Amino acid sequence: MSEFVSLKPKMESGSIDGLPIPCIVTPKLDGEFQVLLYRSGEAAMVNRWGRTRDVPALRDLEGSLGKRGIVDAMMLAELHAMENGRPMRLPDLLHRRVADPESLKLAIFDLVKVDGKDPPGDYVWKMEEIGAWMNGSKRIYPIPYKVCATRIEILTLYNQYIATGYEGIVARAQGKMFKVKPIRSVDCVLTGINKRDRLKHNQITSLKLAVMDERGRYIDLGDVASGIDLQLRNYLTKLLDFKVGEDQDTIYIRPFIVLEVEYQETFEAEKPVREFVDGRFVNVGKVDYFSLRSPRLKRFRPDKKATPNDVPSSQLLEEENGKRKAVHRLQYLDNYNNNITAY
Repeated sequence: MSEFVSLKPKMESGSIDGLPIPCIVTPKLDGEFQVLLYRSGEAAMVNRWGRTRDVPALRDLEGSLGKRGIVDAMMLAELHAMENGRPMRLPDLLHRRVADPESLKLAIFDLVKVDGKDPPGDYVWKMEEIGAWMNGSKRIYPIPYKVCATRIEILTLYNQYIATGYEGIVARAQGKMFKVKPIRSVDCVLTGINKRDRLKHNQITSLKLAVMDERGRYIDLGDVASGIDLQLRNYLTKLLDFKVGEDQDTIYIRPFIVLEVEYQETFEAEKPVREFVDGRFVNVGKVDYFSLRSPRLKRFRPDKKATPNDVPSSQLLEEENGKRKAVHRLQYLDNYNNNITAY
């Protein structure tokens, strides 16, 4: 299994301004990473956890490589699906994988081995070779790519891919891979200090965040540590003056400070919900909501207050058919009174 985990490319997060020039740019799919294995007429795919799957697209791979006289090959690909001309998000893809495997596609983004040898050419050669092998298949094909010599070219491609539903772009240059995704932000209320190792040295390195629903309850959004520099770590110890309770992992504080936090994307998760009653937090259940991927503290918002109007849970948006819509699917526990925990 470790062999397949190691094959998944390691990418650095970057910005268009920071990318090396020239570079090779491809779209970034929200798919499932797969290692494609072909030997003597039979093809299989294995994900990063070592789980094998069989999809109809592999039949195209078998037919194409068999006609070329290739004995064995190893390639890397993203399993994905399209809907109305746009790539589906991973949670929807996982459902489609079971319900309609015929619609699943494989976008090959690298050639690792062919007939037991390393490919003789560079990345462009590999993509052209794969394109010739697949011979126009609609279910398995090389990922689109372009060699960009200017940042204007990169920005143009980036905007095109974002507009058509891709996550962003991947750039290859100087033996490295870089991913560039949109940066979004959310206003949230600070509800606690996470008990990390540096706390014993009077340094706060991680904060607990929440947004508020229409009832004024606090939906846990997760933690943020990135963006807290050394100077801020020391200054944040003043928050301890507003302590209202604690548990094993967190010191809870009075919810009155609003922060703006940047993030790259959201993923669905079950989140705790709390009320702030009589100067303390009370656990009132859990909801299906979101967590933030790659959160980073951007700034404090003294112009905003910890109210449902200023830090609403409806800020987090979900892509659906190319349009953004507010998500507010909050289902509280029916046995509310049996799930009270005060901090």
